[in-house]
Amino acid sequence: MKAREGDLFACHIAFEGVSILYGERFLGKMKSCFQWKESYQEEREMALAILSLTSRSDWAYNEEIRRRFFWAVRTLALTILGDRRVIDFSLESINSALKRSDIDSLFQRRENASFDECKILAEDILQEFDWYNDMDIADLTKHLLDLGGIGLNTVKLVETHQAIDVGSLPAYI
Repeated sequence: MKAREGDLFACHIAFEGVSILYGERFLGKMKSCFQWKESYQEEREMALAILSLTSRSDWAYNEEIRRRFFWAVRTLALTILGDRRVIDFSLESINSALKRSDIDSLFQRRENASFDECKILAEDILQEFDWYNDMDIADLTKHLLDLGGIGLNTVKLVETHQAIDVGSLPAYI
């Protein structure tokens, strides 16, 4: 069970979810089973790599990549909160975890946020963490492919968008 493994999404469901079908039995069981991981460093690495890739590749108004960008920002904040053993998924807590005051306003209008706005936010965040700033795009892409899962999927999203953008999708496929 993901709750026993310290999965942050399981934490979110257990402590902030509302069960429609099973009442509190299901959520109560998840809450009682939830165990924090020793560290959320692995998840933080994935979030930072995805944030770096999505901020370097102009996705214009691609909704899937924009959602992945915001997933990375939120996940980064949640890994910091997870290491502190804090259960708070609010936008205010994301601001606090990332030592910022403007993330909540961008999140509230994330469906219309431009690439340029997101890039500015990412550059500020990535300056603090400085993990992937010196890695070129090819190495970053390879790193995400090696990480697999959502990292691999993000590379596919970005590369497919770029292929469509330059009209070379038939050659790409």
